[in-house]
Amino acid sequence: MSDSVVWSFIMCIGIVTALSLAAVAAERPLHSPDKKVIELDWVTPDAAYLAEHIREMEKFPFDGIALQAGAEDASMLDARPWGHDPVYCDVEGLAKVEWRRFRHNFLLCSPNLVDGFSWFDDRQWATILDNMRMLARAARAASGDGIMFDPETDRDRSPWPYARTGEGRPREEVEAKVRQRGREIIDAWQSEMPDVKVLSLWVFGYNIPTWDLLPAFFNGILDGLGPQAVLIDGDESSYYWASTNTWFDSGLHGEKYIKPENLEKWRTQVQLARSPYTDLIWGRYVWEGYEWKASLDDMRRRWEHNIYYGLATADEYIWCHSEMMAYWFRGANDNKRTDYDEPWSGVVEGLESAIAKYRAGERLGWDIIGPESANSDFTIDSSVVVNITSPTHRSSRRGPATITVEAEATGGEIERVEFYLNVEKVGDATAAPYRREMRDLPVGSYTFFARAFTTDGRHGTSGPATITVTGGRDGTGK
Repeated sequence: MSDSVVWSFIMCIGIVTALSLAAVAAERPLHSPDKKVIELDWVTPDAAYLAEHIREMEKFPFDGIALQAGAEDASMLDARPWGHDPVYCDVEGLAKVEWRRFRHNFLLCSPNLVDGFSWFDDRQWATILDNMRMLARAARAASGDGIMFDPETDRDRSPWPYARTGEGRPREEVEAKVRQRGREIIDAWQSEMPDVKVLSLWVFGYNIPTWDLLPAFFNGILDGLGPQAVLIDGDESSYYWASTNTWFDSGLHGEKYIKPENLEKWRTQVQLARSPYTDLIWGRYVWEGYEWKASLDDMRRRWEHNIYYGLATADEYIWCHSEMMAYWFRGANDNKRTDYDEPWSGVVEGLESAIAKYRAGERLGWDIIGPESANSDFTIDSSVVVNITSPTHRSSRRGPATITVEAEATGGEIERVEFYLNVEKVGDATAAPYRREMRDLPVGSYTFFARAFTTDGRHGTSGPATITVTGGRDGTGK
């Protein structure tokens, strides 16, 4: 075979690969260039607290918060009828809040077991579903994007172990009923919010061997998920990350639990979120071997790093959780806890800095090199500099578009530059000029990153370059 034939073959393989990788990235149409930062405290505000404190709360750099539906933190599985009682669901009170900054809120919902609960009691479930319709109505009233679902309840009150809630029935029968209830719940939410977003703090990240009914429940959610609705995996496992590589290498997981009939929805209607965990990064979290102690400067830089790369690798949302610190709920707060710390030194500043850099398309300025574990030593390194020179951030093209991503890298002997499209790695280049061509990108929004790696194990990451591919008069861009 001649050299020219071999070269032609290699070129064809390269083009096909580029096209297929572009298709993989484009398969996730829910990737948004406009990332949102959601706040979740250990105790969540209700309408009464918001009415008094919303102006003070909106001074913090969040796009939305997790809210409590009523004065009482009622369980999703509570079969008491809520009606319009503000103790359980204060729709009118939430509608009266004068929202300015917080426009992407979520109503918090947890499935704590209550006395007498049964997956099989239809009368009980008629009331539960009425309550869930009311919850979605409250979410809509609260300038909400949807429901924040926390499947990790008190472990002794979890409904997910078959051994606890199976009532001695055959496993197949119980799983079928749990799946039915999952579908009924999403149907109830969608009856009030057809475009509801269900942000589950995790989907298949923890406790699957023990909480063996949870896959059936989420398959039920997917069964009923309408075309406007979205399920979001909150990826609570990102609490513990440090290494920049981990943020880019860890994607949506759990497909093995999805029934074949739901795989298409799993791939096209499920977003991936991220969660920087304030307490752990600031050295306040000690549990089952996870403890991290460091200098204040390293804490601040890791915090800003995790906010920035949470935004970089999430489809749309990151949620910042704290248990020992509170941005609000300090002082006498109407039966709320009063023993929280004020925001620790550097927390708010790190939030503001990371958000501003990301939205401006700027580099963070450093990577974290080392193991992903929360309590392992690592290196904060800024020696490798990589920038995307084309396309420019926040630019637009007519579609279907062919885009050549070009990058420059310095900081030692560069081994390779990797290119990412909507957080999917789409190729690399081992010599300058560093570039990657993406062909036939359809109408949509796309975010590119470049990451440079040196021969001695250091790396750096570019800022985002987000482009919008628009359609022409005939919808094709022509």
